[in-house]
Order: sequence, then C-alpha cells, then structure tokens
Amino acid sequence: MGEKKTTKKWPIDELLQNLENRMANRYAQVDIESDRCYLLPNGVVFKFYRPLGFLSLVIEYADNLEDAERSLFEDGDPFPLVWGEERIFAAMVREIEEEAGDS
Repeated sequence: MGEKKTTKKWPIDELLQNLENRMANRYAQVDIESDRCYLLPNGVVFKFYRPLGFLSLVIEYADNLEDAERSLFEDGDPFPLVWGEERIFAAMVREIEEEAGDS
C-alpha cells in the first residue's frame, strides 16, 4: 500500500494567498511580468512580497504602469508576520490609501 503524497501548505503561503485575494477584491489587478500587482485610481501601482530571510511583508510602489514595467518600485514600511492577517491587511490598506492620496 503506497502512501498518498500531499503537498504541505505553509501558513505563510496561506497568508499570502489570502492577502492577495483580499487585495484583488479591493483594487484593480494587473500582472506585470510574473508579478501580481494592483493599480490605484491615481495610477500608482503596488505589489507586496516577503523578503527572503525576513518575517515581514513589504509593499513596493511605482508611480505609474510604465515605471512598474521597468521595475522602478520603491519600498513602503514592513509589516511583521506576527501581527496576523487582519492587522496586516488593515495596516497595508491604510498605507496604500495614504499612497493613493499622496499622488
């Protein structure tokens, strides 16, 4: 009897997927190369990721689609993973909305 292999899903993978889904429900989604990005009404593009070796998420912003396509992103503040999904999402939305108002 062979054992059935299952792919273990790590909590960070699930957190990232949940946040991506929530962002897609709130903001227009655009794919730039292999990155899932989001477009704000003022033309600012953002994406988020977990830097290797860090226990946090970071949002990166580009002033417009052209800059995003040229990978001209600037980092926002880090969001520690220990905060949990709800607090991270709320803090990310606050930062994003501030960025949307600044341009």
